[in-house]
Amino acid sequence: MKPLKSTAWPALFLTGTLLIQGCNQQQEGKGSVSDTYMNPDNVAGRVPGTNQKTTQMGVDDMLQGTDMVFQNDLPPAFKAGFDPVVTAYLAMKDAFVADNAPEVEKQADQMMQLLQRTPDALLAGEAAAFWKEKKGFLMTHLKLYKAAEKDQAQRQSFVFLSTVMVKSVKAFGYGAQKLYVDYCPMANEQKGAYWLSQTKEIRNPYMGQKMPTCGEVKQEI
Repeated sequence: MKPLKSTAWPALFLTGTLLIQGCNQQQEGKGSVSDTYMNPDNVAGRVPGTNQKTTQMGVDDMLQGTDMVFQNDLPPAFKAGFDPVVTAYLAMKDAFVADNAPEVEKQADQMMQLLQRTPDALLAGEAAAFWKEKKGFLMTHLKLYKAAEKDQAQRQSFVFLSTVMVKSVKAFGYGAQKLYVDYCPMANEQKGAYWLSQTKEIRNPYMGQKMPTCGEVKQEI
């Protein structure tokens, strides 16, 4: 009797090829998310796996438009409180990349605690209004992350969290370190999603160890 030929490896190869092709296909301007709540009642939805609503709005491209920049007049004490928030976010991102759920939880808690301690009273005018809005969004999506029971829903919350962090870091900076705005066309249910990274090498928090290098650098901050 002749031995049966295994079909497992060709199937795995085909699956991997399709995933890589999907990652390489550019879907710019399709379903990106914005952190602007212009009309919450018109765009209400739910994060998968939770009973909580989100009010994120879609835009053609999150990176288009004018960015707010307050770095030149930023009080040093506020900057000293803001930078650790970014550090916790980056650690949370790294934990998602590694599929390390306990570390993601730890860094989410750390980020919430740090946000509660930022010296917001030091800001004034547009900077104060900008941060009040963005801080509210960050706290909302951290709470949604903690309420989510499934990994997919937790990573979906990180999509919106990352969108707000991109805007915030563009406005306030992050020490002397360069950060990168990365993009994956397959994340966010094939609608694409952004995130911040401290390295130019792609490490995808939405795909984790399944496809850690899927994506590309879109901007440097």
